[in-house]
Amino acid sequence: MSTSRRDTLWGFFSSITPLVPLIYMLSSWQRLRYAVTETLRDRPTRTALALLFLSSAISTAIAPDRLSAVGGTLALFLLIAFVVYGKWGIERPLDFLRGIVLGCGFLGLVVVLARVLQLEIWLGDVPILTSFSAPRGRGNVLGMANNGLSALLEPGAVGGLGLALLEQKRRPLYLVSAVLSIAGVFVTLSRGGALGMFAAMGLLAIYSLRHLKRYWKPFVTIALAIVLLVASWPPLADRLATIAKIDANIQRIRIWTGTWLMIKDNFLFGSGPANFGKVYPEYRLPEEWEHARSPHSLYLYILSGWGLTGFLLFFGFVATTLLVPVLRDRSNRYRVIALTMAASFWVHVLVEDLYIPHIFLIMGCVANEKLRLSETAEASTPTASS
Repeated sequence: MSTSRRDTLWGFFSSITPLVPLIYMLSSWQRLRYAVTETLRDRPTRTALALLFLSSAISTAIAPDRLSAVGGTLALFLLIAFVVYGKWGIERPLDFLRGIVLGCGFLGLVVVLARVLQLEIWLGDVPILTSFSAPRGRGNVLGMANNGLSALLEPGAVGGLGLALLEQKRRPLYLVSAVLSIAGVFVTLSRGGALGMFAAMGLLAIYSLRHLKRYWKPFVTIALAIVLLVASWPPLADRLATIAKIDANIQRIRIWTGTWLMIKDNFLFGSGPANFGKVYPEYRLPEEWEHARSPHSLYLYILSGWGLTGFLLFFGFVATTLLVPVLRDRSNRYRVIALTMAASFWVHVLVEDLYIPHIFLIMGCVANEKLRLSETAEASTPTASS
């Protein structure tokens, strides 16, 4: 199988279930070894990860449940491993991103059809297509439900629109993938997903104003279709209308307030990775009836578990990975598209705590040097082959 087809196929299936990115990363020991080698050679990355490991070790040592803390730390570093693999292990990053977009479009089609047909399919106790028959069912595909399902779909929405602007030959295919991804996000009724998706689209529009002037007709058509869909679907319109209503979000505000009290008492190194459920009950507000087991914000989850030290190290790594390559290579529009594909997630997790592996692979693609070569289909890899 050619390198281009291989990365496209892995991108396609990575959009459908979170298990695939892990298999992808382990599928080629040569690529994985090369990614690890380059990580150890890159001094800024090596230093950042060493400091984060040290900080995590301190946070783990002071955690009430150290075994859970070890698991939480391993989960965090696994996400970082996906970023590293995306940066150095993916040989054809543009083909991988194209695959992601097409996979999101396919998943969006499945979600829309399952909702229209009100499907409920189980394989024993394993959910295949469920939660689609209830009037306000938000969907479940292979165990990924509502907000998680939305986060799988979001890169396809903005990525499809971005690729459609740049690649005339496949423009209809990318536009269809974008529309199906958008429709799939709407089926999940995820407010955070819709917020992240629209924010990423806005970022793409600002960067692509010159191109939008040339190809404005299909994009205006899509925008009008979104407006009509929202207006004609009361459950969706009601959900989106509650985004800015304090009374509709009061419970989450109470959880965030209790979490902040918890953070203030354990400010520097946190209460321990994956120990939120152990520590938070001491700080829970009396009127918070949900008995939350997570802070409903990935930012607060990291800050409460790892403290300010771990928070700054982790998000410093994230920001550097996403922003520095774009600022250094501003003429490379594919880097911007990859950035916006990841940006939707980072807006979404302001109000949810989600781990979606293919987002972290996309982040690595933003910084992948071969993305520039992929633009002209000249990418070759003397250093790492399949």
